[in-house]
Amino acid sequence: MMADVTANFVGGFTDPTSLIQTIKNDRPDGALFFLDIEYQNQSVNGIDLAEQLREQLPNAQFVFVSTHSELVYLTIQRRLEPLGFIFKDDGIEKLKKAVVGDIKYAYEKYMSILSSSNNVFEYQFGGQVNYVPFFDVYYIETMDQPHKVTLYYKDGSVIFNSSIKKIQNKYSKLFRSDSGFLVNLNNAIKLDSERRTISFPNGGEVNVSVRNLHKAKAILNSLGKF
Repeated sequence: MMADVTANFVGGFTDPTSLIQTIKNDRPDGALFFLDIEYQNQSVNGIDLAEQLREQLPNAQFVFVSTHSELVYLTIQRRLEPLGFIFKDDGIEKLKKAVVGDIKYAYEKYMSILSSSNNVFEYQFGGQVNYVPFFDVYYIETMDQPHKVTLYYKDGSVIFNSSIKKIQNKYSKLFRSDSGFLVNLNNAIKLDSERRTISFPNGGEVNVSVRNLHKAKAILNSLGKF
């Protein structure tokens, strides 16, 4: 979507009921919703819908779209703490700028929430600090090149300067499966005891040392895996 934002577009909905059902099935954390305050021929308006979404997703953020500036007060009165407002009468370029700005701000705000609760993985790449929600992290692998590692996560992979030891010292939630890997066992999908490997949703496998195999099994059992 944007070079400095990692996000997925879930969809556009004209029926609030369909949106609520999709959220119940998917439950995306940190979701950003652009909601029209006035839905035509619907039993709920955008403000009512936002309240229902907030019940399902505590970290949900909202940008309200309307032609009536006087309706802004209603969102404040209902204590929805909207991220912003977009007015339909604004020109197309102003609308585009507002949407991009709101997405970037929502992303930064969500990452700040995760960071404050130690639920985000932080790394430096391209001269800037980048963030990945911890629950999206699969594993980190050391490379042959000195001081370089590869992070594998839900949306892909990235190579950056660091070391397994340095990352392990910072993120105790990651498990050292062997000398070359740190793994997020919450995302493991298979442990092969004979081959001593752990598999992940991206199709990747990591090695498990003999001394760490029993510990890996114990942690996975405590997580209710397999």
